[in-house]
Amino acid sequence: MAITIPYPLLQTVLVPAVFAVLCYPLSIRLGKRVGWVAFASVLYASLLLFLAEAQALGQSTLPSLESFKWAPSAGLTFGFLADNLSLPVALIVSFVLTAAAVYSMPYMQKRLESFSPESQKRQYGYYYMSYLLVCTGLLGIVLSTNLIELYLFLELVLIPTFVIISLFGYVEKERVAITYILWNQLGAFIFLAGILLAYSRTSSFDVSSLSAGTIGTGSIAYWVVGLILLGWLIKMAIFGLHMWLPVTEAEPPTSFAPIMAVVSGVGTYVIARLLLQGMPTVFQAFSLPLMVWAVTAPP
Repeated sequence: MAITIPYPLLQTVLVPAVFAVLCYPLSIRLGKRVGWVAFASVLYASLLLFLAEAQALGQSTLPSLESFKWAPSAGLTFGFLADNLSLPVALIVSFVLTAAAVYSMPYMQKRLESFSPESQKRQYGYYYMSYLLVCTGLLGIVLSTNLIELYLFLELVLIPTFVIISLFGYVEKERVAITYILWNQLGAFIFLAGILLAYSRTSSFDVSSLSAGTIGTGSIAYWVVGLILLGWLIKMAIFGLHMWLPVTEAEPPTSFAPIMAVVSGVGTYVIARLLLQGMPTVFQAFSLPLMVWAVTAPP
């Protein structure tokens, strides 16, 4: 008998966000044990995704779409989509998040041992609150059905990552945190420009509206693809746009390093979802420059 769970995709994103809010007040009482709270919330999200995958394999239930009213007067909705592209990626992301949450507990205990007991409790709260907000943002990016929704989840990843680097980094944590936020905000703003340009042609922020059929194949379409691509290439730290990555990868706590890899790598999924799947004809024009770039860039 199939297990029915209401709004599993919404819960996947919402549960880590709710527990992020609770982490700081709970840390005052629980101290380092608040890490188990963070771990449990991410594990629950992972189990929901695993259950969705198991049911899909057994009953062919994909794609699964959950849609909600956002701003009815403006015709805006937000939602979450699990299909053959997003669900496997979300599963991989959730697995990394869960494993890193486990490693964070002993690592942060060692990292914060020089702090006073009362200060330690607050620092645990800051870390796990920020950690769960990053988890929420990453899962939201993968499952989003709306371009503005995707952009907001992207911003939700940037800010707590900045907090973790600036509070729990090492030698040059403040400078590295500023470098990280400036470069990644630049990529996010260029991505947003592409979204707004697409909206000017489609009057919709739905991911499904991002297609050659609605935007066309003229110069506007190439600008849309180019801006979205450039924004995410910056966030992926492709050679030439990579100056922020080497220092950023070395500075955060080691327990957060796998998450930094996911933050950089999720751009590949977004490009596949928005451009390769949505506008393949227009995106094909960028294939040769990207191939030359990939072959000639130093490792």
